[in-house]
This record gives sequence, C-alpha cells and structure tokens, in this order.
Amino acid sequence: MFEVLTSEASYLRSLRVLTEHFMENRELGETLIISDKKTLFSNITKVREVSERFLKDLEDHIFKEIMFPDICNILNYHAQHNFAAYIDYIRNQSYQEKTYSRLMKTNEQFATVINRLQELPQCHRLPFISFLLLPFQRITRIKMLIEAQPLDECFGGAAYENCFNLVMLENHQGRMMERILKAPSK
Repeated sequence: MFEVLTSEASYLRSLRVLTEHFMENRELGETLIISDKKTLFSNITKVREVSERFLKDLEDHIFKEIMFPDICNILNYHAQHNFAAYIDYIRNQSYQEKTYSRLMKTNEQFATVINRLQELPQCHRLPFISFLLLPFQRITRIKMLIEAQPLDECFGGAAYENCFNLVMLENHQGRMMERILKAPSK
C-alpha cells in the first residue's frame, strides 16, 4: 500500500508539469483559441486538486501507522467524493486526442511550442501527450496497486514486526524513493 502513496506523489509531480509547464505557459496559450485550450486540457486543474487532497490524506496516515490499515477506507472515500473529476476528464479523451492531432497538423506555432516545451528537463524526455494521458492511467494503476504487495507474502509470511520506512529524498535521478524494509531484529 505504501506504493499507492509514492506513486500518487510521482503522479502529482507529473500533473504539475502538465498544468504549470504546458497549460499555464503564456506562449503556448497564445497559439490556442479558447475552445481548443478547454478541450485539450479539459478539467485537469480539478483532477490535480483531487490528487492533492488524496495525497494529503495518504501522507497524514503514513505517519500514524506504516502499514496503512485504512488505505481502502481512504480510497473508498475519495472514490465516492472526489474521483468524479476523472470521469469528466475521461469523457473528453476522444475530443482531446482529435484536437491535439489537428493542432499538431494545422497549427505550426502550436507544434513548435509543444516540441520546444517537451524538450525541457522538467518533462524528463516524455512527450506532451503522455502527460495528457496520465489521469486515464492513474485510476487503473491504483486498482492494480490495491490488488497487488500483501506484505506478509513479501516477507515470507512473517509478521510486520521490525519493519521500517526508508525515505530517500533524492536518488541518483533526482527523484524521491521510498521503501518498506524489514530487519531480522530490533
């Protein structure tokens, strides 16, 4: 369950790239008419706010108990109260893809700015379209994570005794990395 938290943090960082680096970019905005911008970015700001609240709830609970006994309660709450933003975003997918393809073919300024922006370091060599697809992939990823890690299987059926959380704020790639480790004794 710890991976839900770490992957949500990574997902949120990518959503911030989409919103701050692309959507709020003045030069890119000048290449778009309002309806194209609305279709291209849909309600990504709302999706980002949902992710921020979800991550905050997860972080608040990590410090209470490392094993996240109530992760399903947290997920259930957010699914019922906040995840509707994902439905709106997903409904827009086909329009989003068509708009993006059309703009890349017919709007030379847009294509030039997009290509330049996605080459910058904050994109980690990922194309713009991969950032647009993040919300579609996130819901599936959460489901897979919840259905995957029981810890007792990972630790050969042993109890959760002597487990600890290792957080590296920055690894060799400049990314945060978190792991649950188990020691043979205290």
